[in-house]
Amino acid sequence: MLISPTGFGRFKGSAGRASRNLHGFLRRTGIGRLLFAVLARRQVIRWFLRQLFADPARIPPDYERYCWRTCQQPGAYRAALAFVCGLLNDPRAEGAYQRLANPTLLVFGDHPRFTDPAASVGLVAANEHLRSTTIERAGDLPQLEQADDTAAVIGGFLN
Repeated sequence: MLISPTGFGRFKGSAGRASRNLHGFLRRTGIGRLLFAVLARRQVIRWFLRQLFADPARIPPDYERYCWRTCQQPGAYRAALAFVCGLLNDPRAEGAYQRLANPTLLVFGDHPRFTDPAASVGLVAANEHLRSTTIERAGDLPQLEQADDTAAVIGGFLN
Protein backbone atom coordinates (compact mmCIF):
# COMPACT_ATOMS: atom_id res chain seq x y z
CA MET A 1 0.00 0.00 0.00
CA LEU A 2 1.44 3.35 -1.00
CA ILE A 3 -0.54 6.44 0.00
CA SER A 4 0.12 9.51 -2.14
CA PRO A 5 3.27 8.09 -3.72
CA THR A 6 5.47 10.48 -5.64
CA GLY A 7 8.63 10.32 -7.73
CA PHE A 8 6.93 10.02 -11.12
CA GLY A 9 5.02 12.26 -13.49
CA ARG A 10 5.46 15.92 -12.69
CA PHE A 11 7.22 14.91 -9.46
CA LYS A 12 9.78 12.70 -11.12
CA GLY A 13 13.06 13.29 -9.38
CA SER A 14 15.94 14.97 -11.08
CA ALA A 15 18.11 15.68 -8.07
CA GLY A 16 21.37 16.45 -9.77
CA ARG A 17 24.58 18.01 -8.67
CA ALA A 18 23.01 21.44 -8.12
CA SER A 19 20.46 20.02 -5.65
CA ARG A 20 23.13 18.07 -3.78
CA ASN A 21 25.44 21.09 -3.70
CA LEU A 22 22.66 23.34 -2.37
CA HIS A 23 21.81 20.75 0.28
CA GLY A 24 25.46 20.50 1.35
CA PHE A 25 25.79 24.28 1.47
CA LEU A 26 22.68 24.69 3.61
CA ARG A 27 23.83 22.00 6.04
CA ARG A 28 27.44 23.23 6.33
CA THR A 29 26.77 26.93 6.73
CA GLY A 30 23.97 26.83 9.27
CA ILE A 31 21.69 28.67 6.85
CA GLY A 32 19.72 25.44 6.58
CA ARG A 33 18.92 25.50 10.30
CA LEU A 34 17.81 29.11 10.00
CA LEU A 35 15.61 28.22 7.03
CA PHE A 36 14.18 25.30 9.00
CA ALA A 37 13.44 27.59 11.95
CA VAL A 38 11.29 29.67 9.60
CA LEU A 39 9.59 26.61 8.06
CA ALA A 40 8.91 25.06 11.48
CA ARG A 41 6.87 28.03 12.74
CA ARG A 42 3.25 27.23 13.56
CA GLN A 43 1.86 29.64 10.96
CA VAL A 44 3.99 28.09 8.19
CA ILE A 45 2.97 24.58 9.25
CA ARG A 46 -0.66 25.71 9.22
CA TRP A 47 -0.25 27.15 5.69
CA PHE A 48 1.42 23.96 4.44
CA LEU A 49 -1.30 21.73 5.91
CA ARG A 50 -3.92 23.84 4.16
CA GLN A 51 -2.17 22.95 0.88
CA LEU A 52 -2.30 19.22 1.65
CA PHE A 53 -6.02 18.96 2.41
CA ALA A 54 -8.84 19.31 -0.12
CA ASP A 55 -10.92 20.81 2.69
CA PRO A 56 -8.79 22.55 5.33
CA ALA A 57 -11.70 22.27 7.76
CA ARG A 58 -10.94 18.51 7.88
CA ILE A 59 -7.43 18.99 9.32
CA PRO A 60 -7.57 17.04 12.59
CA PRO A 61 -7.63 19.48 15.52
CA ASP A 62 -4.36 18.31 17.08
CA TYR A 63 -2.50 17.58 13.83
CA GLU A 64 -0.91 21.02 13.53
CA ARG A 65 0.45 20.68 17.07
CA TYR A 66 1.69 17.17 16.27
CA CYS A 67 3.55 18.52 13.21
CA TRP A 68 5.03 21.36 15.23
CA ARG A 69 6.17 18.97 17.99
CA THR A 70 7.72 16.70 15.36
CA CYS A 71 9.73 19.68 14.13
CA GLN A 72 11.21 20.07 17.63
CA GLN A 73 12.86 16.64 17.56
CA PRO A 74 16.65 16.28 17.15
CA GLY A 75 17.65 16.15 13.50
CA ALA A 76 14.18 17.12 12.25
CA TYR A 77 15.69 19.78 10.01
CA ARG A 78 17.34 17.13 7.81
CA ALA A 79 14.16 15.95 6.07
CA ALA A 80 12.92 19.52 5.54
CA LEU A 81 16.20 20.54 3.92
CA ALA A 82 16.16 17.49 1.66
CA PHE A 83 12.59 18.40 0.63
CA VAL A 84 13.46 22.05 -0.06
CA CYS A 85 16.47 20.99 -2.16
CA GLY A 86 14.43 18.47 -4.16
CA LEU A 87 16.23 15.42 -2.83
CA LEU A 88 13.16 13.49 -1.65
CA ASN A 89 11.93 12.75 -5.17
CA ASP A 90 14.51 10.12 -6.02
CA PRO A 91 15.09 9.83 -9.79
CA ARG A 92 15.11 6.03 -9.36
CA ALA A 93 11.57 5.94 -7.91
CA GLU A 94 9.73 5.42 -11.19
CA GLY A 95 11.91 2.43 -12.05
CA ALA A 96 11.35 1.01 -8.58
CA TYR A 97 7.56 1.22 -9.04
CA GLN A 98 7.89 -0.52 -12.41
CA ARG A 99 9.80 -3.40 -10.80
CA LEU A 100 7.43 -4.05 -7.89
CA ALA A 101 6.62 -7.76 -7.83
CA ASN A 102 4.05 -7.79 -4.99
CA PRO A 103 0.45 -6.65 -5.35
CA THR A 104 0.56 -2.95 -4.53
CA LEU A 105 -2.21 -0.39 -4.33
CA LEU A 106 -1.43 3.27 -5.05
CA VAL A 107 -3.88 5.46 -3.12
CA PHE A 108 -4.42 9.11 -4.08
CA GLY A 109 -6.77 11.89 -3.07
CA ASP A 110 -8.77 13.52 -5.87
CA HIS A 111 -7.38 16.98 -5.01
CA PRO A 112 -3.63 16.35 -4.87
CA ARG A 113 -1.07 19.09 -4.65
CA PHE A 114 2.17 17.12 -4.29
CA THR A 115 1.36 13.89 -6.13
CA ASP A 116 0.48 13.09 -9.75
CA PRO A 117 -2.29 10.45 -9.90
CA ALA A 118 -2.74 10.89 -13.66
CA ALA A 119 0.86 9.77 -14.21
CA SER A 120 0.18 6.58 -12.25
CA VAL A 121 -1.92 5.32 -15.18
CA GLY A 122 1.26 4.56 -17.13
CA LEU A 123 2.85 2.83 -14.15
CA VAL A 124 -0.21 0.65 -13.60
CA ALA A 125 -0.36 -0.22 -17.30
CA ALA A 126 3.31 -1.25 -17.28
CA ASN A 127 3.15 -3.44 -14.15
CA GLU A 128 0.46 -6.07 -13.59
CA HIS A 129 1.08 -5.96 -9.83
CA LEU A 130 0.03 -2.32 -9.48
CA ARG A 131 -3.44 -0.94 -8.99
CA SER A 132 -4.45 2.64 -8.39
CA THR A 133 -7.44 4.18 -6.67
CA THR A 134 -8.62 7.67 -5.80
CA ILE A 135 -10.30 8.78 -2.60
CA GLU A 136 -12.89 11.48 -3.24
CA ARG A 137 -12.89 14.77 -1.33
CA ALA A 138 -9.27 14.29 -0.24
CA GLY A 139 -5.93 15.94 -0.87
CA ASP A 140 -2.49 14.41 -0.33
CA LEU A 141 -3.34 12.91 3.08
CA PRO A 142 -6.48 10.88 2.38
CA GLN A 143 -5.80 8.65 5.40
CA LEU A 144 -6.42 11.71 7.60
CA GLU A 145 -8.96 13.61 5.55
CA GLN A 146 -11.19 10.68 4.60
CA ALA A 147 -10.07 8.04 7.08
CA ASP A 148 -13.12 5.76 6.77
CA ASP A 149 -13.09 5.77 2.95
CA THR A 150 -9.34 5.15 2.90
CA ALA A 151 -9.65 2.28 5.40
CA ALA A 152 -12.47 0.74 3.33
CA VAL A 153 -10.38 0.87 0.14
CA ILE A 154 -7.38 -0.64 1.92
CA GLY A 155 -9.53 -3.34 3.53
CA GLY A 156 -11.04 -4.23 0.18
CA PHE A 157 -7.63 -4.48 -1.42
CA LEU A 158 -6.27 -6.67 1.36
CA ASN A 159 -9.28 -8.99 1.15
